Amino acid sequence: MVANMIMSLFFLILSLVGNALAFYPYVPNYDTQDAADASPSLTVRDNKYTIVNAKQPTQSDSAPVDQDGGDLTYMTTVTFGSQGAQYHMLIDSSGSQSWVFGSDCTTQACNNHDTFGTANSNTLKTSSTPFSVGYGTGNVNGVLATDSVTVAGLTVPLTFGLASNATDEFLSYPMDGILALGQASSSDATFMNALSQQGHIPSKLFGIHLSRDVDGANGNDGEIDFGTPNSDYYSGSLSYTPIIPDQSFWQIAIDGAGVDGKSASVGPQRNAILDTGTSFVYMPLSDAQAIHSLISGSSQSGETFTVPCNTQSTVQISISNVNYNISYQDIVSSSTDGGTTCGSKIVGRQTFGPNQWLVGDVFLKNVYAVFDFDQNRVGFGAKTANANGDDPPSSSTTSSPSTSSATSSTSSLASASTASNSTGGSSTQSGPDSAAQSSGSSSGTPAPSATTRSVGANFASGSTNLLMSVVLIGLISLL
Repeated sequence: MVANMIMSLFFLILSLVGNALAFYPYVPNYDTQDAADASPSLTVRDNKYTIVNAKQPTQSDSAPVDQDGGDLTYMTTVTFGSQGAQYHMLIDSSGSQSWVFGSDCTTQACNNHDTFGTANSNTLKTSSTPFSVGYGTGNVNGVLATDSVTVAGLTVPLTFGLASNATDEFLSYPMDGILALGQASSSDATFMNALSQQGHIPSKLFGIHLSRDVDGANGNDGEIDFGTPNSDYYSGSLSYTPIIPDQSFWQIAIDGAGVDGKSASVGPQRNAILDTGTSFVYMPLSDAQAIHSLISGSSQSGETFTVPCNTQSTVQISISNVNYNISYQDIVSSSTDGGTTCGSKIVGRQTFGPNQWLVGDVFLKNVYAVFDFDQNRVGFGAKTANANGDDPPSSSTTSSPSTSSATSSTSSLASASTASNSTGGSSTQSGPDSAAQSSGSSSGTPAPSATTRSVGANFASGSTNLLMSVVLIGLISLL
């Protein structure tokens, strides 16, 4: 009886961990002799955080998007309070609660980051209202607070979480908090709502371009644009897709997927949760198997896959009759055996529902993405030659999806039922006017500009400790 209860609890915990909020800069264990080398920039920090500072944008109401030097964590600088204290905040398109490490926090994760408190601002107002957020990797809690917040030169009053506790997973990440840009009610205290209510932006949207570390200094141009997309980062027009209603995420329907123009037998009615706070792409195991079966030399070990390090296979995802390429540079991780075998950044892990993919930076680096709150839609544009270094133009009107980052869709990739898009088809327009679960009352080598800060232990051990802690708590409750 007790054994059955323990097993039931264990599987419940696994399901809860898998279905926590996004923010999933997770590096899987590729089951090799030296799995830690699969992503040394995350799991082997040598007691340093690496932050690669992006170039300053030329467009107004825009901010540089910095990263960790491994394409795992994308951040922007946020200024808090009366004394102009600056913090690196992860950009989280799936989060609804912004937060920063608080100066009263004494956990190791807080000790290794910059913290914010009354010593940093005489306008900070703290409350007794608790907040708590659980992610795919780690959780934080504390109280809600209010102060001025500035991003991209835009200053608004904002209610945010002041974390007094953070789990050890956050030792592995360079950011000092999270800037939540997810879907939320218009009455919730979010940064985008505040920008809109204060009249700072013409449209309630943001566009984002994520840099790719292997492109070097010339490609170190990550950028987030508030109110108006930056057309310098995409060619042609933006292709918009309506988000699926009654959801907390930026979630859209997927038509299908493939590799080098060949259709993969992924399941029908698949949806993508688009998350800038997630490093890889996660999908049900059967879908990951279908995609990797078309990559020559791939191999499976549980939920993870390996591919030849020299593969040049291009994965396509079809959305609203447009095929978007994912470059092999973004699929191939570091060598798992010190030789010719590398990890794949497409993982067979079901993080949410059986029909949902969690689509992170592996995909988003290949497009300029616009998240439009007013029109409840997401737009994608094919990257231009000035995006991601000196790469050739990434748009094409040819029928072969393997030759460009965005092409007209062919029926060979439309293996998923288009009926899943219950809100209708896409629209292709050139501008914005063309038409996480939380609690609380507030609803390669780094570029030369890399800076470093102090850090602690690796993610893998923190994740195990978190799971074991929950197991022990559950066992105690059973007793």
